Amino acid sequence: MALVVKTAAAAIRATSPNGTPLTSLRSRLACSASLRRNPLLWGGLFVSPCPSLLAGWPLTQQPFENPLKRAHRASGRAAFSRRLTTAFAVAEKKRIVFLGTPQECVAVLEGLLAARGTTAIPYEISAVVTQPPRERRRGRKRIVEETPVARCATAAGIPEDRIWWPEKANDQEFLDKLRDLQPHLCITAAYGNFLPQRFLDIPEYGTVNIHPSLLPLYRGAAPVQRAIEDGVEETGVSVAFTVLKMDAGPIIAAETKRIDDMVTTAELLPELFVKGTTLLIRHLDRVLLGEAATYAKPQDEDAVTHTAKLTFEEGLLLPQQTARSLHNKVRAFVGWPSTRIDVCLKEGESGSEEMTSLKVLESRVEEGGSSTIPQPVLLQNGTEAIAIEVEGTKKMKLRCLDGSLLELVRVQPGGKKAMDAHAFLNGLRGRSLFWPIVPVESQA
Repeated sequence: MALVVKTAAAAIRATSPNGTPLTSLRSRLACSASLRRNPLLWGGLFVSPCPSLLAGWPLTQQPFENPLKRAHRASGRAAFSRRLTTAFAVAEKKRIVFLGTPQECVAVLEGLLAARGTTAIPYEISAVVTQPPRERRRGRKRIVEETPVARCATAAGIPEDRIWWPEKANDQEFLDKLRDLQPHLCITAAYGNFLPQRFLDIPEYGTVNIHPSLLPLYRGAAPVQRAIEDGVEETGVSVAFTVLKMDAGPIIAAETKRIDDMVTTAELLPELFVKGTTLLIRHLDRVLLGEAATYAKPQDEDAVTHTAKLTFEEGLLLPQQTARSLHNKVRAFVGWPSTRIDVCLKEGESGSEEMTSLKVLESRVEEGGSSTIPQPVLLQNGTEAIAIEVEGTKKMKLRCLDGSLLELVRVQPGGKKAMDAHAFLNGLRGRSLFWPIVPVESQA
């Protein structure tokens, strides 16, 4: 008589005669075990998946065929039956702790929550770790805001006492709570705090990070911004184990992404985190079985590049740079630190001059136009400047010292709303625009 067992998830592990390990793994399997007349193993233990659950089997991209059946067919029923080593049903949900902070990685938490019940190894998000609430200014008011990840966790029903925001990840009280939880796995995405070894030693299967670059390229705090600033045509996302050295752990999986010369950080960063989440979930069963550590690839230390933290000073656009490099900065630094130019507004030929700052929100490199080298003029304060080229009230262009042209498409004057170049030029009331040549060493 056959014994029928229904479980949340099941797996069977065996070894073929040539020593190759085999794993059959499905979520919500209907497992049939027969010790009498099994059609495949003839006396061995057999675990079979439901036909309705065959699509998307996580261990292969090919149409599903039970690896036990393949091995049995190749090696003979009796021999394979003797090599069968373990068969088990997974009943306990694995405890996962998620660590993240900004809006861009909310998609990671949402993806992990949505994928519960779809993986072979059942899991739960047992806790969420984020940075502490910060005081922010809104107009004249100062308010204390939780991070986007904390708000997402609350909305998803994570208990309040399981949403943690330690100042640092080496805080002893936090580490004690994490140790008491006994997590099987920690997952990080733009958490923003250094993880000490005392933290990394706690989760049974380690800590996995979603990093928005093709490691070992662009290790560090601002990989997407620096990649766009460098004008790369291809980037990607990596899922890697976390080690004490920043972003240096073995890579579980990676996926490339082609980008054009108009994409911004605000567009690319969320997309890479979504891709990274999909990639992680695809490998999550094997991570939770402890198998991912066996195939994760060490990084090539000879190919490593590092990214520096962004600074406010980097956002100042200077005539000494090329139009292409300025355009890349505009795309890369959208949001923070943003990009800006100092502008002199001049009344007539010898009228008053007013200095102001203009935030640049969108730009475009003019290709194939004149590359005339600009002739600087002297402002009343003794600073050299380049006249900003204006086409009626439609277009506004910066001519760099090398002759390349950058069109300003959308700008934001100080204290005003964002507007297109046409709206800004309409408000000049006949004044001319000049772009001061600020010495690079004197940037503030």
